[in-house]
Amino acid sequence: MKSRLTWIAALALALGLIAAGCGGDDDDGNGDATEAEPAVEAPSKAEYIAQADQICRESNQEIEQAIEDAPATEAPPEEFITETMVPLFEQEFEQLRALTPPAGDEETVDRIYSAAEEGVAQIKEDASNFQQTGEAAGLQEASGLAEDYGFKVCGQGS
Repeated sequence: MKSRLTWIAALALALGLIAAGCGGDDDDGNGDATEAEPAVEAPSKAEYIAQADQICRESNQEIEQAIEDAPATEAPPEEFITETMVPLFEQEFEQLRALTPPAGDEETVDRIYSAAEEGVAQIKEDASNFQQTGEAAGLQEASGLAEDYGFKVCGQGS
């Protein structure tokens, strides 16, 4: 069994990997671009990374606090993963998705987000596997994509 420190590290790494998913969306959910929203000027890549990394930094602090507040066990209970961690990840996604990505980088950041989202889906589908291994393939992919893109906090597990 993993020690408490090991599962905390795995969850923190997962947070960083999941946090890598950043991207805006102009679709209103029915396939039509939303016309009522005013155009938002796209930030530079450096500005975008700084904004996303700040969201990830704040989310990391929330996750770390949730871990500290969790009962001391060798591995996180599945309920903690599904009822505490996953909702925090999803809240972070919502904030990151609200950011407008740099012009021309929309597909790149969407690819990062899609991989991270797949990782969360894997965790939701089989929390016991994540509980035991601390791994989800989508998260590993998202981490590599985030690192390649240039994130400093998002996707770095810190």
